[in-house]
Amino acid sequence: MKRHASKSDVRTAVGLWWLRTLTGLVVIMVLPALIRAQSGSGSIQGRLITDDNKPIAETLVTASTALPDAPLPAPAPTPSAGGPIMTGPQVAAVRSGNDGSFVLKNLPAGRLVLCAQVSTPGQLHPCQWATKANIVSLMAGQAVTAADIVVKTGSILHVRINDPQRLLDNPAGQIPPPHLMVGIVTPQRFFQYAAPVSKDDKGRNYEITVPFDTPLDFTISSFGLSLAGENGARLDPKGYNESFTHARGNDNSRPLIFTVVGAKP
Repeated sequence: MKRHASKSDVRTAVGLWWLRTLTGLVVIMVLPALIRAQSGSGSIQGRLITDDNKPIAETLVTASTALPDAPLPAPAPTPSAGGPIMTGPQVAAVRSGNDGSFVLKNLPAGRLVLCAQVSTPGQLHPCQWATKANIVSLMAGQAVTAADIVVKTGSILHVRINDPQRLLDNPAGQIPPPHLMVGIVTPQRFFQYAAPVSKDDKGRNYEITVPFDTPLDFTISSFGLSLAGENGARLDPKGYNESFTHARGNDNSRPLIFTVVGAKP
């Protein structure tokens, strides 16, 4: 772990995350009407599989309209470091079968982006880590087959937050309550949250799946709480950033460890 991302980079990434969140909320509010307006008679059939050809079952597969000539914000420095893919409104969704198969029906003609909402640790979300969109060009009434979605294997970044005073539980009833922002900044300068996966009486654990052999920036900050690193040194109140790479073949299981040491004055 060598270089440090600038705070302006992190602010930019977080700002982009908020923009995508707000855009998503708008799409959700207007989605039913958009789906009705964009229904058709086309279909797309394929399989949702891992990069070693194993089926991924019971996972939501979606088709969304492709934005016209919308490249990623900047060229990805490695083949696995991209996204997320920006799309227009979702027009269809279905869950994959036990063998990973799916059929998206009643599709309009046009360019559609296929994606899958994978959440299994160790699997990279295909539309958040893509270097290019999985686009299918569909003519009116056309039935497209063999449109497989391949989910790449990634490495799990583990983060341990020790909280001996259980301040994250907000015992003082602070308003707004204290919170942590834990995640990574991609080479495309997008912020992606690490998800809380477990909690005990001494702290919490977070995880996020990241691509192998890709330089990334880990970031952590808190509203209302002071944090310390594993060595006991207090972190900058504005947040902490650390660069890392999970090399394929290495043992990447050791977590990054931080401690909540008190409330901010």
